[in-house]
Amino acid sequence: MAVPNILNETLEAAGYSESGWSEGGWGTRTIDEDANVTDVSSPSGWDSRCLKITMADGDAGYTTQTGLGESSVAYIRVEFIITEENTANTNTFPLAVIEDDSSNNVAYFYIENSSGTLNLAVDCFHDGTDNWYTAFDAISLNTKYVIELKWDMGNNLWSWKVNGTVQPNDQDSSDPVTTEGVLSATHATIVDYLSIGNPWGANGVLTYYFDNIAMDNTGWIGEAEGFIPQIRII
Repeated sequence: MAVPNILNETLEAAGYSESGWSEGGWGTRTIDEDANVTDVSSPSGWDSRCLKITMADGDAGYTTQTGLGESSVAYIRVEFIITEENTANTNTFPLAVIEDDSSNNVAYFYIENSSGTLNLAVDCFHDGTDNWYTAFDAISLNTKYVIELKWDMGNNLWSWKVNGTVQPNDQDSSDPVTTEGVLSATHATIVDYLSIGNPWGANGVLTYYFDNIAMDNTGWIGEAEGFIPQIRII
Protein backbone atom coordinates (compact mmCIF):
# COMPACT_ATOMS: atom_id res chain seq x y z
CA MET A 1 0.00 0.00 0.00
CA ALA A 2 1.36 3.41 -0.96
CA VAL A 3 1.83 6.07 1.73
CA PRO A 4 -1.01 8.66 1.56
CA ASN A 5 0.37 11.76 -0.14
CA ILE A 6 -1.67 14.58 1.50
CA LEU A 7 -2.24 13.49 5.10
CA ASN A 8 -0.85 10.45 6.90
CA GLU A 9 -1.61 10.75 10.61
CA THR A 10 -0.28 7.62 12.33
CA LEU A 11 -0.03 9.18 15.83
CA GLU A 12 3.29 7.43 16.39
CA ALA A 13 5.18 10.59 17.31
CA ALA A 14 4.73 12.25 20.69
CA GLY A 15 1.53 14.17 20.08
CA TYR A 16 0.45 14.16 16.45
CA SER A 17 2.65 12.86 13.65
CA GLU A 18 1.44 15.60 11.28
CA SER A 19 1.40 19.34 11.98
CA GLY A 20 -1.76 21.42 11.65
CA TRP A 21 -4.12 19.76 14.15
CA SER A 22 -6.19 21.96 16.46
CA GLU A 23 -8.16 20.49 19.37
CA GLY A 24 -11.45 21.88 20.63
CA GLY A 25 -14.62 21.18 22.54
CA TRP A 26 -16.22 21.80 25.91
CA GLY A 27 -17.32 20.05 29.09
CA THR A 28 -15.35 17.27 30.75
CA ARG A 29 -14.24 15.71 27.46
CA THR A 30 -10.70 14.40 27.15
CA ILE A 31 -8.53 14.18 24.04
CA ASP A 32 -5.41 12.02 24.27
CA GLU A 33 -3.33 11.79 21.11
CA ASP A 34 -0.83 9.49 22.85
CA ALA A 35 -3.20 6.76 24.03
CA ASN A 36 -1.72 3.27 24.19
CA VAL A 37 -3.13 0.84 21.63
CA THR A 38 -3.13 -1.87 24.32
CA ASP A 39 -6.27 -0.10 25.62
CA VAL A 40 -8.04 -1.55 22.58
CA SER A 41 -6.14 -4.86 22.33
CA SER A 42 -3.51 -3.61 19.84
CA PRO A 43 -5.47 -3.84 16.57
CA SER A 44 -3.60 -4.64 13.38
CA GLY A 45 -1.90 -1.65 11.78
CA TRP A 46 -2.17 0.58 14.85
CA ASP A 47 1.41 0.19 16.08
CA SER A 48 1.86 1.68 19.60
CA ARG A 49 -0.17 4.92 19.88
CA CYS A 50 -3.61 6.16 18.89
CA LEU A 51 -6.08 8.98 19.52
CA LYS A 52 -8.63 8.61 22.35
CA ILE A 53 -11.63 10.91 22.78
CA THR A 54 -14.09 10.61 25.67
CA MET A 55 -17.27 12.61 26.26
CA ALA A 56 -20.02 12.80 28.82
CA ASP A 57 -23.57 13.72 27.81
CA GLY A 58 -23.55 17.21 26.29
CA ASP A 59 -19.75 17.38 25.88
CA ALA A 60 -17.99 18.07 22.61
CA GLY A 61 -14.49 16.87 21.81
CA TYR A 62 -12.67 16.93 18.49
CA THR A 63 -9.45 17.65 16.64
CA THR A 64 -9.38 19.41 13.27
CA GLN A 65 -6.93 19.40 10.37
CA THR A 66 -7.19 22.34 7.96
CA GLY A 67 -5.55 23.34 4.71
CA LEU A 68 -5.65 19.90 3.08
CA GLY A 69 -5.49 21.35 -0.41
CA GLU A 70 -7.57 21.87 -3.48
CA SER A 71 -6.94 18.81 -5.64
CA SER A 72 -9.78 17.74 -7.93
CA VAL A 73 -10.17 14.41 -6.17
CA ALA A 74 -9.86 13.42 -2.51
CA TYR A 75 -9.81 10.01 -0.82
CA ILE A 76 -10.10 10.01 2.97
CA ARG A 77 -9.63 7.15 5.42
CA VAL A 78 -10.35 6.97 9.15
CA GLU A 79 -9.93 3.89 11.35
CA PHE A 80 -11.82 3.77 14.66
CA ILE A 81 -12.95 1.65 17.60
CA ILE A 82 -15.83 2.47 19.94
CA THR A 83 -15.39 1.08 23.46
CA GLU A 84 -18.23 2.85 25.28
CA GLU A 85 -21.57 4.13 24.02
CA ASN A 86 -24.61 5.08 26.06
CA THR A 87 -27.08 6.98 23.92
CA ALA A 88 -30.84 6.89 23.61
CA ASN A 89 -32.68 5.28 20.71
CA THR A 90 -32.52 7.32 17.45
CA ASN A 91 -29.63 9.44 18.72
CA THR A 92 -26.63 9.99 16.49
CA PHE A 93 -23.07 11.19 16.99
CA PRO A 94 -20.36 12.05 14.45
CA LEU A 95 -17.06 10.25 13.92
CA ALA A 96 -15.62 12.54 11.26
CA VAL A 97 -16.71 15.82 9.67
CA ILE A 98 -15.42 16.75 6.21
CA GLU A 99 -15.84 20.29 4.85
CA ASP A 100 -14.48 22.67 2.24
CA ASP A 101 -12.35 25.77 2.89
CA SER A 102 -15.43 27.85 3.79
CA SER A 103 -16.87 25.30 6.24
CA ASN A 104 -19.44 24.16 3.67
CA ASN A 105 -20.45 20.54 4.11
CA VAL A 106 -18.90 17.67 2.16
CA ALA A 107 -19.83 14.62 4.26
CA TYR A 108 -20.30 13.62 7.89
CA PHE A 109 -19.67 10.07 9.15
CA TYR A 110 -22.04 9.14 11.97
CA ILE A 111 -22.95 6.39 14.39
CA GLU A 112 -26.71 6.03 14.83
CA ASN A 113 -28.47 4.14 17.61
CA SER A 114 -31.44 2.20 16.26
CA SER A 115 -33.19 0.44 19.15
CA GLY A 116 -29.86 -0.56 20.65
CA THR A 117 -28.26 -1.51 17.33
CA LEU A 118 -25.36 0.68 16.24
CA ASN A 119 -25.20 1.56 12.56
CA LEU A 120 -22.65 3.46 10.52
CA ALA A 121 -24.05 6.19 8.31
CA VAL A 122 -22.91 9.05 6.12
CA ASP A 123 -24.68 12.37 5.70
CA CYS A 124 -23.46 13.28 2.23
CA PHE A 125 -23.96 16.68 0.62
CA HIS A 126 -23.45 15.45 -2.94
CA ASP A 127 -26.09 17.92 -4.18
CA GLY A 128 -25.50 20.58 -1.55
CA THR A 129 -28.21 19.26 0.80
CA ASP A 130 -28.51 16.55 3.48
CA ASN A 131 -28.61 12.99 2.16
CA TRP A 132 -28.44 10.17 4.71
CA TYR A 133 -27.17 6.68 3.79
CA THR A 134 -26.83 3.81 6.26
CA ALA A 135 -24.23 1.05 5.88
CA PHE A 136 -25.40 -2.47 5.11
CA ASP A 137 -24.09 -4.03 8.34
CA ALA A 138 -24.41 -2.99 11.99
CA ILE A 139 -21.26 -2.43 14.04
CA SER A 140 -20.09 -3.66 17.44
CA LEU A 141 -18.18 -2.20 20.34
CA ASN A 142 -14.47 -3.02 20.75
CA THR A 143 -14.09 -3.76 17.04
CA LYS A 144 -11.93 -1.91 14.51
CA TYR A 145 -13.63 -0.38 11.49
CA VAL A 146 -12.23 1.43 8.46
CA ILE A 147 -14.37 4.13 6.83
CA GLU A 148 -13.42 5.80 3.55
CA LEU A 149 -14.78 8.56 1.32
CA LYS A 150 -14.13 9.32 -2.35
CA TRP A 151 -14.95 12.87 -3.52
CA ASP A 152 -14.07 13.20 -7.22
CA MET A 153 -14.84 16.76 -8.30
CA GLY A 154 -13.31 16.32 -11.76
CA ASN A 155 -15.67 13.50 -12.71
CA ASN A 156 -18.54 14.45 -10.35
CA LEU A 157 -18.51 11.11 -8.55
CA TRP A 158 -18.55 10.10 -4.89
CA SER A 159 -18.51 6.87 -2.93
CA TRP A 160 -17.93 5.53 0.56
CA LYS A 161 -16.66 2.26 2.00
CA VAL A 162 -16.72 0.37 5.29
CA ASN A 163 -13.95 -2.18 5.70
CA GLY A 164 -13.35 -2.08 1.96
CA THR A 165 -16.98 -2.68 0.95
CA VAL A 166 -18.79 0.00 -1.07
CA GLN A 167 -21.94 1.27 0.67
CA PRO A 168 -25.28 2.68 -0.60
CA ASN A 169 -25.40 6.01 -2.45
CA ASP A 170 -27.84 8.15 -4.43
CA GLN A 171 -27.53 5.95 -7.53
CA ASP A 172 -27.32 2.45 -6.09
CA SER A 173 -28.63 0.98 -2.83
CA SER A 174 -28.23 -2.66 -3.81
CA ASP A 175 -25.79 -5.08 -2.22
CA PRO A 176 -23.24 -5.19 -3.73
CA VAL A 177 -23.11 -1.59 -4.91
CA THR A 178 -21.80 -1.39 -8.48
CA THR A 179 -22.52 2.26 -9.38
CA GLU A 180 -20.89 5.28 -7.78
CA GLY A 181 -22.85 8.28 -6.55
CA VAL A 182 -23.09 11.53 -8.51
CA LEU A 183 -22.00 15.03 -7.44
CA SER A 184 -24.52 17.56 -8.69
CA ALA A 185 -25.99 21.02 -8.10
CA THR A 186 -24.14 23.04 -5.45
CA HIS A 187 -21.85 20.39 -4.00
CA ALA A 188 -18.56 21.43 -2.38
CA THR A 189 -15.68 21.67 -4.84
CA ILE A 190 -12.84 21.62 -2.30
CA VAL A 191 -12.00 19.15 0.48
CA ASP A 192 -10.05 21.18 3.01
CA TYR A 193 -11.18 20.52 6.63
CA LEU A 194 -11.27 17.19 8.45
CA SER A 195 -12.52 17.01 12.04
CA ILE A 196 -12.20 13.80 14.05
CA GLY A 197 -14.61 13.31 16.96
CA ASN A 198 -17.74 15.26 17.86
CA PRO A 199 -17.69 19.06 17.39
CA TRP A 200 -21.38 19.63 18.22
CA GLY A 201 -22.04 17.95 21.56
CA ALA A 202 -22.62 14.31 22.47
CA ASN A 203 -26.04 12.75 22.97
CA GLY A 204 -24.87 10.49 25.75
CA VAL A 205 -21.63 8.99 27.06
CA LEU A 206 -19.03 8.10 24.46
CA THR A 207 -15.48 6.77 24.24
CA TYR A 208 -13.81 6.15 20.91
CA TYR A 209 -10.32 5.61 19.54
CA PHE A 210 -8.90 6.62 16.16
CA ASP A 211 -5.79 5.88 14.13
CA ASN A 212 -4.42 5.98 10.57
CA ILE A 213 -6.25 9.14 9.53
CA ALA A 214 -5.28 9.81 5.93
CA MET A 215 -6.00 11.66 2.71
CA ASP A 216 -4.74 10.97 -0.82
CA ASN A 217 -5.55 12.24 -4.30
CA THR A 218 -4.62 9.18 -6.36
CA GLY A 219 -6.94 6.36 -5.22
CA TRP A 220 -8.61 4.45 -2.40
CA ILE A 221 -6.22 4.19 0.53
CA GLY A 222 -7.49 1.02 2.19
CA GLU A 223 -6.77 -0.40 5.62
CA ALA A 224 -3.40 0.56 7.09
CA GLU A 225 -0.72 -2.06 7.34
CA GLY A 226 1.40 -2.64 10.41
CA PHE A 227 4.85 -1.18 10.81
CA ILE A 228 7.50 -3.15 8.91
CA PRO A 229 11.01 -2.39 10.17
CA GLN A 230 13.77 -1.81 7.68
CA ILE A 231 16.57 -4.34 7.79
CA ARG A 232 20.05 -3.24 6.87
CA ILE A 233 22.18 -5.91 5.30
CA ILE A 234 25.92 -5.42 5.75
